[in-house]
Amino acid sequence: MFDQFTQNILESITDEFFAVDREWRFTYVNERALNRVRELNGEELTRKDVLSRTAWEVVPEVVGTLFNEKYHEAVREQKTVDFEAYSPLSDRWIEVHAYPSEEGLSVYSRDITERKRAEEELRESEERFRATFEQAAVGIAHTALDGRWLRINQAGRTTLFVGS
Repeated sequence: MFDQFTQNILESITDEFFAVDREWRFTYVNERALNRVRELNGEELTRKDVLSRTAWEVVPEVVGTLFNEKYHEAVREQKTVDFEAYSPLSDRWIEVHAYPSEEGLSVYSRDITERKRAEEELRESEERFRATFEQAAVGIAHTALDGRWLRINQAGRTTLFVGS
């Protein structure tokens, strides 16, 4: 199905890539995706073991998940589906781009766990900052260069507007 030029490209990308036909049988799986299938399946499968089998046979745990739902949506509605989801199977966050065609579905995915962890750490840090800012015993205010008030904590509001 894929010529050598296309296979070289799909093997060189850092994303996991697989393609399935209209019956959900694997028609191509690059090495990174094959490694993920091995991890999820718990077996040392070869590419030949995977090709021509359905995705649901190879990794039955995917049935009923958001991944399964979104892949079916892409094929059913013949629209590209992009999403991020946590996979409890692999304990990682995955960014997915699924592209339907008349032949089936092509899926590119990548591990975004580190990015999600960094986002969560940033969110927690911002929450701690806001709490510290609001609960400070002294008045704290942020102003713009033109003198506009951007933010003032409760102690600052009390001092400025009620008096000390």
